[in-house]
Amino acid sequence: MRKKLKIGALDWDYDDCASAKEMGDELGNCDYEKLSIKIKRKMPENVKKVTIFHEIFHSFFFSGGNSPKNEEDVVDLLANQFVMFIQNNPNFFKKIFFNKKKNLCN
Repeated sequence: MRKKLKIGALDWDYDDCASAKEMGDELGNCDYEKLSIKIKRKMPENVKKVTIFHEIFHSFFFSGGNSPKNEEDVVDLLANQFVMFIQNNPNFFKKIFFNKKKNLCN
């Protein structure tokens, strides 16, 4: 799927169907100069989910103007924890972000 993502104040291109030839040994790529995120098409579904968030978290750092000294370790931790959180709490994001009721306590 190709689409535009709004990350911070920037518009990023997103493509999760990149070919193995295009990606080489990389599972994903976040290109700060082109403002693009590419994810390799063929990989196990759970690995793909983690890779998607891994690259999105890279874009968070760039879009937010902050790059920690060891960004790879931070991004790996965030991606893995975020996927597990979503899997373990499937209704959380739905209720918080997509609930049309103004009062979320009901």
